[in-house]
Amino acid sequence: IYDVDAVDADGESTAGTGPYTIDSWQKGKETELTLKAFEGYWGGWKPEQYKKVAFRVTPEITTAWQLLQRGEVDYVQRLNPQLFQQAQSTDGVQTTESPSFQNLLVLFNTADGPTRDPKVRQALQLAIDYDGLVAALE
Repeated sequence: IYDVDAVDADGESTAGTGPYTIDSWQKGKETELTLKAFEGYWGGWKPEQYKKVAFRVTPEITTAWQLLQRGEVDYVQRLNPQLFQQAQSTDGVQTTESPSFQNLLVLFNTADGPTRDPKVRQALQLAIDYDGLVAALE
């Protein structure tokens, strides 16, 4: 639940009804966000539940895959198609895939600069290898 009255000037809020609360947030650090169990959580706690969750930022997909294989992380958000295929046949690793509803957009300033000219925008459109993008992203 997002409490609009508990939001600070940056649009951030630590108010809510969930099981975790922010322990630390260090933007740009390798371990960027750490959550800790909110002991007053209305749903209660069982001994086997996580008491602390760390979100580690690993932009390099190969490094993330290596960390997963070594058991240093429990979850990797995405892998490239080759590593995903390898993960599917790796003991101790469970994979899931689902269609994405995400649209990736490129926005052009059509009021100023070179992209103000419709012919420049058309040239950019024609320069994009759509089939190659689809093949690379599978």
